[in-house]
Amino acid sequence: MTFDHLQTLALDQLDALDMAELCQPWDDNPDVHGDEVDTARSLDGDRGYFRTPTTKTFADLRARPEAVRHLERLPADGESFHAIISGRYALWDLVPAILEKIAPQTITDLTIATLSFSKSNAAELLAYLDGKKIESVGLLVSHYFKGTNPDIYATLIPQLLERGHKVLAYRNHAKLLLIRTSDGICYTIESSANLRSAKNTVSVRRTTGRHPADRCHPGGYR
Repeated sequence: MTFDHLQTLALDQLDALDMAELCQPWDDNPDVHGDEVDTARSLDGDRGYFRTPTTKTFADLRARPEAVRHLERLPADGESFHAIISGRYALWDLVPAILEKIAPQTITDLTIATLSFSKSNAAELLAYLDGKKIESVGLLVSHYFKGTNPDIYATLIPQLLERGHKVLAYRNHAKLLLIRTSDGICYTIESSANLRSAKNTVSVRRTTGRHPADRCHPGGYR
């Protein structure tokens, strides 16, 4: 191996680096406003919930991402399903997939935690609300997303607020779906992916459990 093609740098001609810019290359507190924005909001302390699943199943779905959109089955009561998914997957894809499997049942409560979402996510969610496939939505989203993608943000948030659903834009980086169906079954979906696809390999875990309504989504997320 030779390096004859490499050029020589004149170090004394290089500009000095601004170390302050390297330490903070972006503004993580954009100037955003709205009744749903509360950057001071946070948990009052660390929270945890221990649960021992009766069954664990694992799958590598990177070679067949269509399995996410058309689930072979949902986890049984007490079962946790762990999967790794290719970049063609988006967390939102699990919502229509679950609706497909539980039909004619519907989703009575859907809580979403995400840093961002897409215009297609917004259109599909609003369509499900109009079609009564989903009754109630609570959305936790990053205030940074509102500041950097206001056009996309505006395709969903005003409409949810006008319909009386709960929205909070704050310092959120969690990715979570909490689902309660009309027959009382709860699904907790934890993922490294946002609601929209980031074209990266991600992990996801789906857990099923029947609980009283006040324990349906443990850990105080709602």
